[in-house]
Amino acid sequence: MRSKIIFIFLLLTSTLEVLSQEMEVVNGDLYFVIVDFVRWFDTPDSTLLRLENESYSGTDAISALFHELKDNGLLKKPFIRLLNSKGEVRTIFVSEEDFKEISRFDCWDLIEEGRKVEITVKVKRLDLRPSPLFIAVNPLSYKLVGGKTKHN
Repeated sequence: MRSKIIFIFLLLTSTLEVLSQEMEVVNGDLYFVIVDFVRWFDTPDSTLLRLENESYSGTDAISALFHELKDNGLLKKPFIRLLNSKGEVRTIFVSEEDFKEISRFDCWDLIEEGRKVEITVKVKRLDLRPSPLFIAVNPLSYKLVGGKTKHN
């Protein structure tokens, strides 16, 4: 009995250690993509089905991404993009509430005002493709500051 308890304790400890290693805090500026070909979360299911059968049945990068997101339950989850201090653009899947809050910021208004949105969020990293994806595990925090808003 004692060896079972020790085994369960060690198993839980190692599992918690692995889980904690997967979490990280991501900081960056809200980054705008003007024309976005991989924004599927607000696409009707009928259109997604048609796209999957007709357009995304190949082996190109967009088809692969479409299927990775679908297989991981992320196809219909909203996301934002952050530009980090290294100049890397990170895709962060967020809650609908966070997405609605952040969507109120307009790229052109921010540029005109000389402002940007700084965001910090705790995430789980998903290494599905050369550029990793991140899933927010808690509500993000943001602040509007002076600076240059970036876009593609």
